[in-house]
Amino acid sequence: MTVSPLKIDSAELRLVRLPLLTPFTIATGTMHEKLFPLLTLRSGGIEGYAEGVMDPLPDYLDETIAGSMMLLRDVLIPQLVGKSFASPAAVEELLTP
Repeated sequence: MTVSPLKIDSAELRLVRLPLLTPFTIATGTMHEKLFPLLTLRSGGIEGYAEGVMDPLPDYLDETIAGSMMLLRDVLIPQLVGKSFASPAAVEELLTP
């Protein structure tokens, strides 16, 4: 079976605010909603989704929403949109450096 390369036609990066059913409390405070980046990649009528797990401030994790959104918007997404990839490994090869 021959698989055609997948061309990334477009990308959409959104910041999503999701209310929590019950508050989540840790030593530094209580969260009532989850704020996270959501990336949608489109190719030939299909879509793929990825969500970030970082928080607004470097609290539990050292990665932040602002930093990850900047990295995606300014560095990673421009390397993907308009390019074709034969496999997920080809994406990894592009982004590894």
